Amino acid sequence: MSSSKDLNPITMEYFCDENSDFWKMKDKDLIELAKKEILYLSITNKKNIKDGFVIRSEKAYPIIEKTYQNKTNLIKNYLVKIKNFVPIGRTGMFKYNNQDHAILTGLIGARKIMNNPNLDPWLVNTDAEYHELKD
Repeated sequence: MSSSKDLNPITMEYFCDENSDFWKMKDKDLIELAKKEILYLSITNKKNIKDGFVIRSEKAYPIIEKTYQNKTNLIKNYLVKIKNFVPIGRTGMFKYNNQDHAILTGLIGARKIMNNPNLDPWLVNTDAEYHELKD
């Protein structure tokens, strides 16, 4: 994702409604907010932050309906026909995953492409449990 071995991308995700003041903020103000939070989190220092950009994703979370699985299966059955294409993450798989599961689908997808075609990112978080509430 970077043209240089000395540069590493950092993604900052913010969730809000399309009608909120946060959504309507100017790109430069969102980038400045992200920079402040990156510094606060001690991820890097100010001189190491080179650039930034904003992507707004409307309706980034899928809407869950009673028959959502039928619709998801239609999409999965279509996408499996495309060679060298592995859907990953929340938006790519049209399902809600917590962040850990979304990242895991990416890791499994990469391993599938690299050397293990039997791995299946669709099997991540299929137990339908809400893990954050477990003791």
